[in-house]
Amino acid sequence: MPITTGQISVSQTALQIDGSSAQGWQLHIHNNSATTALYVGGDSSVSSSTGLQLQAQDNMELELNPGDTLWVISTTNNHPVSWMKITQD
Repeated sequence: MPITTGQISVSQTALQIDGSSAQGWQLHIHNNSATTALYVGGDSSVSSSTGLQLQAQDNMELELNPGDTLWVISTTNNHPVSWMKITQD
């Protein structure tokens, strides 16, 4: 069960988190910002009005199917986000 981790800096342009996988996978996301919400969606059209809101300092865990992708966007620049991807064998 391979595990990869990373940190990204999100801005007002949607950004994909770590691609997709040919197997099922879990993705853990942490909004590192102390003040700003993060918005999560399934494609690059995610926005602050269409995405699922992840409050400042909150976490989210998702079970994803093969080929699924996850995108994030912020209302500010340099928004820090940490993630951990667990790929099922």
